Amino acid sequence: MKNAVRVLCIAMCSMLAHAQEKRNPGHFTGIDVRGSFNVVLSKGKEGVAIYADKSALEHIKTEVSNGVLALFVEGTHRIKGNVKIEVSYETLAQIILNGSGDITTEGTINTEDLKVQLIGSGDIALTVEARNVKASLDGSGDITLQGKATNLSAGVTGSGNLLAGRLKSGNVQAAVVGSGDCTVFASEAIRARVEGSGDISYYGNPATEDTKVSGSGSIDKK
Repeated sequence: MKNAVRVLCIAMCSMLAHAQEKRNPGHFTGIDVRGSFNVVLSKGKEGVAIYADKSALEHIKTEVSNGVLALFVEGTHRIKGNVKIEVSYETLAQIILNGSGDITTEGTINTEDLKVQLIGSGDIALTVEARNVKASLDGSGDITLQGKATNLSAGVTGSGNLLAGRLKSGNVQAAVVGSGDCTVFASEAIRARVEGSGDISYYGNPATEDTKVSGSGSIDKK
């Protein structure tokens, strides 16, 4: 009986320690995540919902500047436990992750132009339908893209992985500098460059293929 009461008390304390806070930061078309947050993007009325330890909420900042919503921790404060942030957007043209966090989507991001940038060891996984997609990775993290794009520009610097083989693209420019890997799909044309020990793999049957390797890396058609 005592054990059951103890377990119940621990569970209740855990529930009380975690809280949800909704915010309305204002209009934005880009998002800049700085830190180890778990961010989930979905289309809808613009807003932010934060799930975290109650004591951490006041230190998690959500600020819009020049149309970009920044999510970050105030000063040098250290956040205990996991932080989940749900972001609802109306239009999205830019996604930046700096650090070890995660960004995922619920549904498909439909936009004309989309810029995706990852710096660090985090992970970004998106479903996209766009005319132009520019994805860049600097570090050891992973970017995973699926959906459709007319034009794709993909760049990897470092040891990370840019996985866009399920992003059905027409024209592709891909570059790897370092030991990273890049996978793409090109139906019309591809220009691929590798400097170092990295690898580029591409799917599809593009009519135009322009490839060059400098170093011990490789470019392979699947």
